[in-house]
Amino acid sequence: MAHRYIAKIKRALRFLAEPLRQQAAFFLTFMGITGCCCWGFMFGNLDEWHHVSATLRWIAVSALVSYCPTCVVHACLGGWRVAAKWVFYVLAIVLMGTYAFLWNNFEMGISPHTATLLAETSEGEAREFVQTYYNTQGTMIAAICVAVALVIVVALEWQRRELADVLYRKWARRLVVLPLLALIFTGLACSYVFVQLATARASAEMDKWERDHYPDGADLVTSAIYSLNYLRTSGNDIVLATAQARAVQQVSCTTAEPDSLDVVFVFGESYNKHHASIYGYGLKTTPHLERERDAGNLYVFTDVIAPYNATSVVEKNVFSCNSMVEGEYWYDRPTFPTVFHRAGFNVYFWDMQRNFMPHKLYTITVNDFLYNEEISRLSYTDTVTQNFAYDGQMVADFIANKRVPPARHNLVIFHLMGQHVSARERYPASFAHFTADSIHRDESWLTTDKKNYIAHYENATLYNDAVLKAIFDLYRQRNAVVVYFADHGDEVYDYRDVKGRHGHYEPDAQHLKHQIEVPFMVWCSDRYKELHPDIVTRIDAARDRPFMLDNACQVFFDLARLENPYYRPERDPLSPSFTPTRRIVYYKYDYDERRHPNLSSR
Repeated sequence: MAHRYIAKIKRALRFLAEPLRQQAAFFLTFMGITGCCCWGFMFGNLDEWHHVSATLRWIAVSALVSYCPTCVVHACLGGWRVAAKWVFYVLAIVLMGTYAFLWNNFEMGISPHTATLLAETSEGEAREFVQTYYNTQGTMIAAICVAVALVIVVALEWQRRELADVLYRKWARRLVVLPLLALIFTGLACSYVFVQLATARASAEMDKWERDHYPDGADLVTSAIYSLNYLRTSGNDIVLATAQARAVQQVSCTTAEPDSLDVVFVFGESYNKHHASIYGYGLKTTPHLERERDAGNLYVFTDVIAPYNATSVVEKNVFSCNSMVEGEYWYDRPTFPTVFHRAGFNVYFWDMQRNFMPHKLYTITVNDFLYNEEISRLSYTDTVTQNFAYDGQMVADFIANKRVPPARHNLVIFHLMGQHVSARERYPASFAHFTADSIHRDESWLTTDKKNYIAHYENATLYNDAVLKAIFDLYRQRNAVVVYFADHGDEVYDYRDVKGRHGHYEPDAQHLKHQIEVPFMVWCSDRYKELHPDIVTRIDAARDRPFMLDNACQVFFDLARLENPYYRPERDPLSPSFTPTRRIVYYKYDYDERRHPNLSSR
């Protein structure tokens, strides 16, 4: 009986191995071309085991992906076999050439970003793009890669019969064919990733797929499938989000505020709170904020974090009334401006980043959401479309165009550039107060250039302080409350030789301190304090409560006394009913456990 089963297994293996033997040249070439990035990525990250292990899995998937067209070619006869081969060869070479072009020109691969740009590029933009990049060094390298691939294809196809003969030898079956079959079976075991791709209904599920499987080391065919599928799910996001905006129109949203009221939300950018003197930094970078605090108008929160270190993720989850820790996606809840507008508020949105890097994926996805035609109609009274060099100019435009209306209730949103990306470009020359000589640190990596970079960041922080003062002054005589926080932090050579935001794999305490912790503060005019002493008392009592930005809408609802079905007092740090929960960053890491490993988690 056992011998019979063994014989059947052998026959099955011989049957499965036949395409590999007969079409060995095709299989090896196709896998070599489409899987080249797997090997390159793995050898470039040998010092990080999670990258290596993920890439080994993708190499197995690459073997499975290559085996499938090999079986198709093997099943074809005569001229159809030749045609099938070259269809697949052309596909592989086009993918490889595209990857080589993108990597050598922009240090990026085939991704949702590139798929989005391709989908949204007009004929004129495509022509301009070709004229710009047709003769660059990166394009020449890509052309050489394509030429080498074609030479390899022709050479192996020329020797295909000899290669097939070799693989029929006993030693080759054991040393080459059987290991390849084992690799293919391993790829089959990992093929559930394609099921997850096909069944994803929205981009949050695609983001989870990316976090779980890390596609940077994937073969080119899988990368293309992932990227195109992201376009499909992103379109579904907007459909779901638009349905939520319409649903708000069917519910009751009112404010209990009898007086005129201005609720102002100032959304900062790339603000490392540990470079703010109001949070204890040695250089005086926030003099105006400190004066407001000392006067009793500004309440500074000490334990607020962002869920991610990327603007697009944070912005979607800040504007939407979802809670990430509860597993709610941003497109499954309406935005808080939609709720305010439904409650009768005028809603004004002045956004410095609306036109910033308009072809970047994070700009496209956020703008498709926040400025969707129907969502905009149901959410905003007016928005700005003009570009400005500095944040203060945008605020001045709002003032000059009389955007402080006498209407009874107003929600005003300012989205600043803050200290984003290149801090030296975020402040006018009159705020060049700090220089490299102001940075009194002696770490070995701190060159004069790097101290200059830090000084630019401090100057941008000082200018941000002045912009906030201008906003406070605008509402000082009104019944107004201003909430300010930033989307995420930034590294400024704080504890290592790194600037900006880098990686979130296994984040340590220092990473979280500088990239995830954010400034959060509430400013109240004297009139607001006079009319709402109970709310002000609760604000003051909440300053040290642990909180995450995805529930910021609950604070806005509370400050505006907005009665609506989306308000959850247990998620509102100002409410006596507030219940602290685990704060999960990057969708999977417990912030408090990693930031304070010696303390028990909340």
